[in-house]
Formats: sequence, structure tokens, C-alpha cells
Amino acid sequence: METLWNRGACSVREIQEAFPESTRPAYTTVQTTVYRLEKKQAVRISKRISNANRVHTSRRRLLGKACFLLLFLRLL
Repeated sequence: METLWNRGACSVREIQEAFPESTRPAYTTVQTTVYRLEKKQAVRISKRISNANRVHTSRRRLLGKACFLLLFLRLL
């Protein structure tokens, strides 16, 4: 989410490459996370180019962090 808030609309590959190389998750892990966030309406697909999607946040940073924290606490 930080990457989307800082850079605006990004592809899954751009989100993945924003992670440090030593701890970079697999492309499919980032893709699954983006799809789950889209299902929860935290991100939206802003543009489709062939099979690639560009996504952007649908919530402001503060609201997004509050929602993320609530979801995290629910998992505990």
C-alpha cells in the first residue's frame, strides 16, 4: 500500500520491484495480494493493458492504515 500511496497507479511488477531485493516476494504473491485488496475494495484497477493491470488505491492513506489495522486485529 505504501508503494501505491507514494507512486500512484502501479502495475503488479512495479509493486514487486519496490521491495528490497533481499526480501522481495514472488510476483504471484504480490499479484494475489493485489487481487485480494481489490476484492476488499482497498485498490481499484485503473487501466488494463493486455494481461497487465495498473491499480491505484481507493482510500486515503490514513483511512487505509486504519482499515488495515482493524483487519489485522481481527485475524489475531
